[in-house]
Amino acid sequence: MVVPCHNSRTTIVETVRSALDQRDIATEVIVVDDGSTDGSNEALTEAGLRPAIRFVPQPNQGVSVARNTGLALAAAPHICFLDSDDVLEPRFGSEMLGLLARQQRRFGYCNYRYFDDVPDRPDIHIRYPTPEGFVPGRMLAENFIPTPGAVVVARDALGDLRFDSRRQGTEDWWLWMQLCLREPIAFHPECLIHIRVRPGSLGRRKAAMIRDTAGLFENAEALVAASTAPLTRQDRARFYYRTASALLDAGESGAAGRAWIKATRLGLGGRDHAKLAGKAALRTVGALRHVERILWRRRTGR
Repeated sequence: MVVPCHNSRTTIVETVRSALDQRDIATEVIVVDDGSTDGSNEALTEAGLRPAIRFVPQPNQGVSVARNTGLALAAAPHICFLDSDDVLEPRFGSEMLGLLARQQRRFGYCNYRYFDDVPDRPDIHIRYPTPEGFVPGRMLAENFIPTPGAVVVARDALGDLRFDSRRQGTEDWWLWMQLCLREPIAFHPECLIHIRVRPGSLGRRKAAMIRDTAGLFENAEALVAASTAPLTRQDRARFYYRTASALLDAGESGAAGRAWIKATRLGLGGRDHAKLAGKAALRTVGALRHVERILWRRRTGR
C-alpha cells in the first residue's frame, strides 16, 4: 500500500490502520509524507503505528510525486495507492488479489461508498457504471474508478507508467487511460473501500479541475491516434464528445467546436448532440454552473 500524505493528521491514523489490518495477506505500507506541517508524523507515532510502516518524508511536491516515490520504494508485486483519508475493509487485499487470480488479470478495482463525518448524515450512494474486461473506450470517455485506493495493480502491468505531476486532479485518470488501452480490468462488486468526503466537497467544480480535465482530453487525443487497441467508431465518437463537453466547461468554444465536428463525423448520436447544444446555450447565457449544481443536488440528495 502506498499512502501519500499531506496535512492529514485527523485521518491518517484511521487510514493506515485499515491498511495494516488486512486479513490473510502480508501488507507492506509505505506512507510518503509530502511536506506536512500539521503533525501527521506525530499522529502516527502517538498511535504506535510507526514501527509497522515505512515513513518517507519529502518536500511538498504534490500527490503524483508522492505516489511515484512510494512506488519506487515498494517491494510488493501488487500495488494499491490509498489516499490518506479513505478506509479499507479488512478483506480488501485478499478479495482483490483473489479476484485478479481467478480472472487471470493484472488490474482491478472494487465497489465503494462515500461517507463524511457529519453526525446523522446518511452515506452518499451514487450509481456509476461498472465496466470490466477490455474497455479502453469507456475509460477514455469517463473515469469510472472513483479513487486510486479502489485499485490493485500488478507492478509489471504498470511497466514505466507513472502518475503525471503536471496533472492537477486528473493524474489518476491519465494513468488508468494508458493502462486500459493495454490491459483488461477486473471489477469486484462488493464495497471494499470507504471514500471520505468533506461536507460540501463532493461534486464541487473548481476552476483548476475544469482546466485540467480539458487539458487531459486534449492530451489524450494523441493516445487515441497512436493506440493499436481496437477502438470502435462509437468509442472514438464518444471520446470526442466528452472532449467537446470538457472544452465547453473550460470556455474553449473554438476547440470544443472542432472536437464536436470530429465526433459528428464518427457518428455521434442525436441525443449527445442535443446535450452539447444545451450546454453551449447555457454557457452562453451564464447559467451552466447553476444548472449543474441543481442536477448534482438531485442526484445526491445534498
